Amino acid sequence: MRDERWIYNGGRIVSREMDRNLDGSFDYWATYDAAGNVSRVEEDNNFDGKPDQFWRYSNNAVIGMEKDTDFNGVLDEFYTYKSDLPVQEDIRPNGALFTMTRIFFSNGVATEIWRGGDAYGNFREKTAYDHFFNPINTNASYFPLLNVPGH
Repeated sequence: MRDERWIYNGGRIVSREMDRNLDGSFDYWATYDAAGNVSRVEEDNNFDGKPDQFWRYSNNAVIGMEKDTDFNGVLDEFYTYKSDLPVQEDIRPNGALFTMTRIFFSNGVATEIWRGGDAYGNFREKTAYDHFFNPINTNASYFPLLNVPGH
């Protein structure tokens, strides 16, 4: 059984397909630009034959990713990358018109989460975290043991 296929045109790679769970169907598809750099990757993470995670690249570096977390065909999470690390994630479940939750990353680690977004880009709750994901600052009322000056 074949678990990987590379496709070339005129001696240069144009796409690559893989069967990651070895069920006989491809669930990973990569396309390459004219210079041979990966430009897009699609993944089928629930192995139903349809892609549900989409990676965008520029000069072989990840610049963005979108995924359908509940596998209903509608994208829910939208990531922005810099230097192959996530810097921001926007969560818009089931095609919501505005971001419900926004997560900021530092060196690939979540450091701030804004929740309760509205149509105007305002968020009700903002919480900052240390690199061990302990809350260090928030305007939320449900962290009663958090000693935050001014809150």
